[in-house]
Amino acid sequence: DITYTDESGLHHLVEKSKDILAKEAITEEKELMNRFLTLLAKEPGKAVYGEDNVKEAINVGAVELVLLSEKLSDEKIDEFEDLAAKYGAEVKLISVETREGAQLKDLKGIAAILRYPIR
Repeated sequence: DITYTDESGLHHLVEKSKDILAKEAITEEKELMNRFLTLLAKEPGKAVYGEDNVKEAINVGAVELVLLSEKLSDEKIDEFEDLAAKYGAEVKLISVETREGAQLKDLKGIAAILRYPIR
């Protein structure tokens, strides 16, 4: 509930919803990372990690989703965003605030879920 219906009420609403929105983003990141890790374990041909492997998969058009750790340099993130855009792959930045995000960081911060196996 908010008290005002004018601009101050809108600001109040935004402030109250920040925590909820942050939890939504973290939940989405965890789900994406769990999907990647499940594929890696059960269908390893449909998940790759590491800079060279992900670049190779993007360049053959096999990547559905690129997962990048927020701890990567801005230049590296931009490089992967540009490359992914050329081949219609989606890119998601993953925070390191969760266990799954820390796992991605341990995998050199770059992973991908593939549309189809390439190996």
